Amino acid sequence: MTATATATTETETETETAMVTTVTEAGKRRASKHLMW
Repeated sequence: MTATATATTETETETETAMVTTVTEAGKRRASKHLMW
């Protein structure tokens, strides 16, 4: 049970990290577009 819980936690952490990265990249694109205008 511990191993499963750990694996789940790691997966959730990776998902959260991926989401944060996506949001950051989207923010950079918006900033770039804003600066281009």
